Amino acid sequence: MSWYIPPLTAQALPEPPGGRHWAIGLVAVLGTATMLTLLFWPGGASRRVPLFWVCAVAIPALVWALVFLTRVAVYMLNRSWVLAANDGMHAELTRWHGWARSRMAVLACCSVTPEPDLIARLTGRMGSAPFNPGRALRLQQLTDDDRQAQLVGMLIEQILPALKQLQGPVAVLVLPTEHGALPDVAHAINAAWHNARIAAAAEITLLTEWPGPPETWPPATKTTPYLLLGLQLAAPRKSTALTESGFALLLGSAQAAQAQGLLPAAWLYRAMPLECASVEGDLAELLHIQRPSQPVQALWSSNLPQALHNSLMVAAQAHALDLQPRAGFASVCVLEKVLGPCGDAGPWLALVLAVEALRAANQSGLLATARATGDAFLQLIEPTHHA
Repeated sequence: MSWYIPPLTAQALPEPPGGRHWAIGLVAVLGTATMLTLLFWPGGASRRVPLFWVCAVAIPALVWALVFLTRVAVYMLNRSWVLAANDGMHAELTRWHGWARSRMAVLACCSVTPEPDLIARLTGRMGSAPFNPGRALRLQQLTDDDRQAQLVGMLIEQILPALKQLQGPVAVLVLPTEHGALPDVAHAINAAWHNARIAAAAEITLLTEWPGPPETWPPATKTTPYLLLGLQLAAPRKSTALTESGFALLLGSAQAAQAQGLLPAAWLYRAMPLECASVEGDLAELLHIQRPSQPVQALWSSNLPQALHNSLMVAAQAHALDLQPRAGFASVCVLEKVLGPCGDAGPWLALVLAVEALRAANQSGLLATARATGDAFLQLIEPTHHA
């Protein structure tokens, strides 16, 4: 199923107590009380004494007033709760809109999003421009934790057509972390890849374990686009945060690849977990990414609906480098965390982003600069933005 993000909507205010109904209720209560008082009033007793009117009118009116005031109090309390929730929702949206607009040049570099209007929703410009960043692969989402191997096999079969569209050889690395180095998963990957590879036209190499130094990666040429997936195939119901050791391995290999000249240009799609926030600076320094002035982790809020929160973890934090046109093309797509906060859809989303990033980069002539792409997008949605 395709990834769906419900937009944030304000809660409807509760209905106020209707005056007409309560007035009719008061007349009915007083009439009924008066009739009952007349029926059960002691014979021979005068009906002009104050006690008669107290029983016939005063007590029923007091009971009605207590019920009415209780209803009004409940309404006011519910109304205050809804108003507070709506204010919090609007404040959260305003914060995200401002953050997204300030980094639009980065967000616009995502060649594909799981939902065409994701960026438009993030920036609060729903329907303001015909924006479609790309075609998202429609991958089936399954929830059975015991079928991780089958999930990966289906995924390999479905991403192969997109990989075949790439120009030149491609090396795909699926790297389970120490949480999920499961033999059955690796076997399923190899089997699915072998079955689907029979009809493949492009030179595609699948690596299910760390291949060693970058110079040994097949084929070791500077024109090979490398699709590097730190895909966490974790055991069910266990922590899937990329550990410091696993991240250090990924970071060291990327640094070695840059030193060997295999990565003259790189894209980085990040879904930074809070557990790895301490190493964010090292990665940013390595790939020359300007760190945001405000820490990303300070923007999280448990008040966001879970679906939107999960999607922001993947899409709204996307960082990309300027892709300078050079001889040949090499690209690395490192996903630090794709499974944990996104549930079973995490691996789907990660591979869709990675595959489409390489495909779009090839088809667009290496995208002269990421900043130019962002500027063009800004002019599309708001022509006066740069004026």
